[in-house]
Amino acid sequence: MLKKTIITLILASVFVVTAGMALYEEESPEERATINVRIEQDSEGVWRVRDVNGRSQGTIRSSANDRVNWQVRESDVEFTFYGNVDDYFEYDEGMFQDGNSQKISEGGVFSVRIKENAPKGMLVYDVRIGDSDEYVIGNSPPVMIIR
Repeated sequence: MLKKTIITLILASVFVVTAGMALYEEESPEERATINVRIEQDSEGVWRVRDVNGRSQGTIRSSANDRVNWQVRESDVEFTFYGNVDDYFEYDEGMFQDGNSQKISEGGVFSVRIKENAPKGMLVYDVRIGDSDEYVIGNSPPVMIIR
């Protein structure tokens, strides 16, 4: 009976330590994902958010500490987020000078990191092409889902 109790305690300790290590690894900033997407026209001239394999990626699923990179192709664009960017993102100094919008030149990369305490749920944004009234449609409009 004493041997069973000791073995049970040892196994329980191993389980607690292992679970704690898994939790630490999951939350470690070094383990965050990098999500790379592109803003480009499809073969029919429709502007889309696409993943690196060319598939439409109008909905970006992300989590705390993920880095999201939008590569801009073929035109200057302006991103506008419909939420307070300071609540959601960490970003380079000088960005979002006019509030929730950011202009990116053709060939540029727009990069943000999801904050550890970013609100969970859907963040809608739009991407306007150049100085036109044309927008990226993605999933009309593109969205980020923060888990």
